[in-house]
Amino acid sequence: MLSLLFLASLAAAQAPDSAHVVLVATTDVHGRATAWDYLADGPAPVGLTRVATLVDSLRRAFPGQVVVLDAGDMLQGNPYAAYHARPGRRGPSPMVEAMNLAGYDAATFGNHDFDWGVPELERALSEVAFPYVSANVSVQPGGNLLVSPFRVLRRGAIRVGVTGFTTPGTMVWNRDQLGGRIRVGRIEESAPPTFEAMRRSSDLVVALAHSGIGESSTYDTTGIGAEHAAGVFGSLPMRPDVVVVGHSHGVIRDSAIGGVRFVQPRPFAASVAVVHVDMVRPAGGRWGVARVRSQLIAARDLRTSELVEQRLGPSHDSVRAWLDEPLGIALAAMPASGARAGPTAILDWVLETQRRRAGAQLAAGSTFDLRAGFRADTIRRRDVLRLYPYENALRSVRITGGELRQYLERSARYFRVDPAGRVSIDESMAGYDFDVVRGASYDVDLRQPVGSRIRSLSVLGRRVEPSDSFTMAVNSHRQTGAGGYPMIARAPVIHDKGERIQDLLEQEIRRAPLDPAAIPASEWRIVPEVSAVAVREIYDLAAEPLPRSASDTVVLRIFGTAGLHGTLGTWAGAIDRAMDSLRLDCDCPTLRLDAGGPADGRAALSVLNRMGFAAAALGERDFDRSVDSLRRRLAESSYPWLAANVFDSATGRRPSWVVPYRVLDTAGFRIAILGYLTPETGVRQSAERTRGLRFGAGELGLHLAVAEVRRTRPSLTILIAHADAACEGLRCEGELVRLAEELRGSGVDLVVGGDGKHAVTTRIGGIPVVSAAGPAT
Repeated sequence: MLSLLFLASLAAAQAPDSAHVVLVATTDVHGRATAWDYLADGPAPVGLTRVATLVDSLRRAFPGQVVVLDAGDMLQGNPYAAYHARPGRRGPSPMVEAMNLAGYDAATFGNHDFDWGVPELERALSEVAFPYVSANVSVQPGGNLLVSPFRVLRRGAIRVGVTGFTTPGTMVWNRDQLGGRIRVGRIEESAPPTFEAMRRSSDLVVALAHSGIGESSTYDTTGIGAEHAAGVFGSLPMRPDVVVVGHSHGVIRDSAIGGVRFVQPRPFAASVAVVHVDMVRPAGGRWGVARVRSQLIAARDLRTSELVEQRLGPSHDSVRAWLDEPLGIALAAMPASGARAGPTAILDWVLETQRRRAGAQLAAGSTFDLRAGFRADTIRRRDVLRLYPYENALRSVRITGGELRQYLERSARYFRVDPAGRVSIDESMAGYDFDVVRGASYDVDLRQPVGSRIRSLSVLGRRVEPSDSFTMAVNSHRQTGAGGYPMIARAPVIHDKGERIQDLLEQEIRRAPLDPAAIPASEWRIVPEVSAVAVREIYDLAAEPLPRSASDTVVLRIFGTAGLHGTLGTWAGAIDRAMDSLRLDCDCPTLRLDAGGPADGRAALSVLNRMGFAAAALGERDFDRSVDSLRRRLAESSYPWLAANVFDSATGRRPSWVVPYRVLDTAGFRIAILGYLTPETGVRQSAERTRGLRFGAGELGLHLAVAEVRRTRPSLTILIAHADAACEGLRCEGELVRLAEELRGSGVDLVVGGDGKHAVTTRIGGIPVVSAAGPAT
């Protein structure tokens, strides 16, 4: 840290006609108030809690000389910001509180700061303890600036003037949120008079530019202005001294254009720009810049501020609880990793949801994060927001066949092919701007030049002609033409109910379990095959699996009972007939399993033997009599009663009469079945009946048996467990749930359990868990 602060003693040693100012800047923080990744649910090397520590250190080292600034896009961009911007929020915004605690002195607007609407932005402005400045954001009608064009901050003898500019693209992307109330003007028109006025009242002029330097605009600039215009500052007659660049998410440690120094810290508060400016004043003259030294300080090297963490603690906990809410279940894994190489179930599901809800013929969209997706498990809100992190609304537009082709050609630019035919990614195009269209069939032919790559384009089997007309569902951001899709910017909007796509996806998940096998694949592909393989290699994807024929699949139907407890006289016939009927309906191999506590007495055992059970778990009630009585009953059973977690309390070994598992040959497959008995048996039963026995708990009690089973290389491993579970909605609890969570990745494929109290059908730790509620189920 000492090397970053340049030692306070150096500043103190300056002559009276010299001064020192320290500019500390962030940009594109996008809601990272805390040092936490809310989508991964873990610590992150970012956040204002870390920035606050650096600011405090610098202010102690350089008292009265530090100015803390932000170049926009602070208030939106992650679940923390989204949660606290929801309608009906009470109290001050934690995002604003974080900025206040971090000690900001001035900031400007980013385009995303308007995403929540003008009223929410105005509310934030009323809560900040520092000024926002902007020279090109005005109120309509009238044209008055929304905030002051610049502010002059005193740091000792130095007057530091700070102004701000916002990319005019805000007029495109946030057209609805601005609602005609706000206009964002051209930067190149607003800057000259602003800098001229600042020079009259400032010694050091600083511009916060939420606009890149040399990148191309991603929209039609006609009547709006360039998206990335900060570079023009270096060619103006009256120029700033230092520019903090934002919006483009680039990194600039120190660059000079026309004598103007440009810096750009990493987005998300992953780094902080620290600019040391030495000022000199000749005798009888004005202050001027003598030297500028810039550094980017990585947030990972900074401790978090205990004060800021403590103040934000309650809001942090609320966001995590909100994200952890279970919404539904995925019956199989739905990764997004291959979504830019070919059709994937998860993107097809998103697009089909958009298409159906908008009543459109087609749907276009992209995958924002290839690391996103759903496991074969409970889907939580966190999973949805990682898959679809933006608060876009659903819209539908009417486009021509020609515009559809242009749209797809724009998307196909994502792939670059060199003269030798090597395929790579065009880094100038963001991955989330590679859209696919569901409802259309087409090839992306990478042998063809950019602009002519879409081949065999058809809809419903009919070749697409330029004059054809289609309705296409898109998100509100894309509908504006953003991302390089101007061909649809002026297309008639025929569906716009203001529905957020995130909300629609949540509704779909709540409606029914997601089965990727039930989602028809979209009809697009990359050709030729050598190009498709190259693209898959770019994303480190395995080769496409060979299609499975019907003969590759075997259906095994498993019947599970639990908690019969001597009721066979009432239920045996009905249970047996039900299992027979289900077997005939399936016309497939079956297994009959019992999860413990079946019956008392030889007569009942005789009935069970005739019912064709393959295995059962020992149950707590089986110890109602002595161990000797239990051993005699087990010897008379035609099927094994299993308990892999019952041990001799003296030796730690399994008693000779206890069978931990069985491996059966069913339909040509090796099926391993393990048994588990609740450890509560040792507590609930009298010590006399369980003397000499120890009941192992959880995965630890099963560990040895599971390892033994794994060595047999079974095709399927089933655990039958005499333990309870209960589910209310999507929340499940109980010993069976904890056991399944501990068995994640163990090789157990299915848990059939219950002690006859609750019916359960769910997936825990990626393992299907089913349980019958007594003899009637």
